[in-house]
Amino acid sequence: MRVFCSGISGAGASSYIAKVVEHAQAKGETIKVFDVGKEVLQAAERYGRPVTSAGILDLSTTSLRYLTGAVYERIAGEIDQYPNCIIDGHINFRWRGTLTTVVTPEMVGPLNPDVYVTVMNLGRSIYTELKDGRDVHNQWKAEVENGNITVANILDWQNMEVKMTEQFAGAGLSRKKMYVLPSQDSPDSLYKIVTRRTTDGKSGVEVAYVSFPITSIKDDEESRQKIYHFVEGLRSFRNLAVVSPKALVLPADPSTIENQHTVMQDLEWFVEKADSRIFVCFPKKVRSRGVEHESIRAKESGKQVWFTAPPEMKDPFTDSAIHYRFYSPEECIEKLVKSGMERD
Repeated sequence: MRVFCSGISGAGASSYIAKVVEHAQAKGETIKVFDVGKEVLQAAERYGRPVTSAGILDLSTTSLRYLTGAVYERIAGEIDQYPNCIIDGHINFRWRGTLTTVVTPEMVGPLNPDVYVTVMNLGRSIYTELKDGRDVHNQWKAEVENGNITVANILDWQNMEVKMTEQFAGAGLSRKKMYVLPSQDSPDSLYKIVTRRTTDGKSGVEVAYVSFPITSIKDDEESRQKIYHFVEGLRSFRNLAVVSPKALVLPADPSTIENQHTVMQDLEWFVEKADSRIFVCFPKKVRSRGVEHESIRAKESGKQVWFTAPPEMKDPFTDSAIHYRFYSPEECIEKLVKSGMERD
C-alpha cells in the first residue's frame, strides 16, 4: 500500500516510521520511505541554494513550496517501483510566530496514496521535544524560548495538520481512508496499514480502537497487565490494526486546553476513525466517564462496540450502548477466532 504520513515537528513521526520499517524487516518485508524533509534539503543543494535544516524555514514560502513541489514531482516518478511505501512529510510549520502551509493537495495528489495517516503525540510531549533542541529539532529551541511555541498553539498546529490531512484524503473523486496514530504506540498498526492488501489491491486491514480505563487503574498492576495482554491478543490477528491510548496519558497537572484536546482526540480521531468497531475492556469493576463516552460515540457513529467487563458491570444503560458483551478478554478473542479472523 502507498501511505501518505503527516505529522508536525516534534510529534515523533519520523522516529515512529523508522520503527515501522524495522518491524517490517523483522517479518521479512520491505517498506520504502520517502523522507520529504531530507529530500527538500538535497533539492536545495542541487539547485545551487544549499540550506541547513535550521535555516530551511527562513526561505520565502514561495521558494519553500517550489522546492517541496519539485521533491513531490520526483517521488511521483519513482513511487510505482515500490509496492509498500510511506511518504513522510509535514504539511504545516509553525515558525516565527506564524503558521505556514507548505504542502498542497496538488503536490500529493499525483502520488495517489491509498491511505492517509497523521502521526500525533501529546502537546506537552511535543513541547518538551522541541524545547530540548536535540538532533534535527535544533531550529525549534529558540522558538520555544522566545515564546513563539507553546503547548496551546502546538495543539492548534497539530489539529490543523490532522484537518488538512483529512482534506487531502477527501480530495478528488474517490475518498481515501484517513487515520490518526499515536507516535508512542506500537509500530504494528502502521505496518499492517502499509503491508496488508486484498487480492484486488485494496486495503486488507481493519483499524480498531481499544478503549479502557486509565486513571482508575493506574496503581493496579494486575489490571494494567490484563489490558496489556488483551491489546496484544488483538494485535495477534493478521488483519487487525489496533490503536491504543496507553501512550497518551495526560500529565498530573493538565491545563484546560489539554483536557479539552484529549476529549476531542479520543472521540474524533480514534473512535470515529475506527473502521467498523471499537473494543472496550474493563479488567475489573470501576467507573470511567471516558470509556462511557467513547462507547456512546462509537455507537452513534455507526461502529460496533465489543464490550468486555465483569458480570457486576451489567446494567440497562451500559447494554444500550454496546453490541457484544464478553465477561473475559479470552471470550472476546475466541469470538474473533470463530468469526474467521486469521492470526499471525
